[in-house]
Amino acid sequence: PGRLEVAGDVFSLGVVMLELLTGKHVEEVWLSLEHGTTEERLDTAASLADEGAWRQSGTSGAMRTFAWLAITCTSDTSAQRPTAAALTETLQRIHLEIVAGYAAGEEECVVCLNARRAVRFGCGHLVACA
Repeated sequence: PGRLEVAGDVFSLGVVMLELLTGKHVEEVWLSLEHGTTEERLDTAASLADEGAWRQSGTSGAMRTFAWLAITCTSDTSAQRPTAAALTETLQRIHLEIVAGYAAGEEECVVCLNARRAVRFGCGHLVACA
């Protein structure tokens, strides 16, 4: 039996993320993504993104972040892959941008539209000033 290793799990998650990003089985896109710098692989992954799932919803920034995360998760060496904590933080940021409509840089309170957001709920959302 094999051992459970976080680095292997992160790679596997990256494979699943690539399938979610492109809407295709990873074997269909892997040859295009296997080689090159991280930036080149990111550009390729973003160009392969499933139009219906990402581009029509106005979430191109979140899509590119998701693609970057998938690419870094599938890096050749475990040292280049993100930690579980970094994965969680980045996925939460993507969630906030897509689901909650919070994009990076939108820091004003949704009530007074002036002060910085300060109220953080358990789910991570920041909504109103203190």
